Amino acid sequence: LTNTDTIPVRIVGAETRCSCTTLTGLPIALGPKQTLPLIIKVDTSEKTGHFLETASLFTDHPRMSLINVEMRGNAQHGTSPAVEK
Repeated sequence: LTNTDTIPVRIVGAETRCSCTTLTGLPIALGPKQTLPLIIKVDTSEKTGHFLETASLFTDHPRMSLINVEMRGNAQHGTSPAVEK
């Protein structure tokens, strides 16, 4: 996750459309131009083939209070890949 702005920003929370998608490490603070990992896991144990899951990140940024993230992949039965954004 990269803060491309010149002011600090905090990711204060998240919402997912599926209980199969989880985020860890929140809240997270990013200084100007700073990059930090954000771990998003999609449990694909009940999925096979192509998947698309979404998450909404809530920030304290005055001009961008919401960031939408998409995770796409191909699930093989019984695996749960981690996606870093």
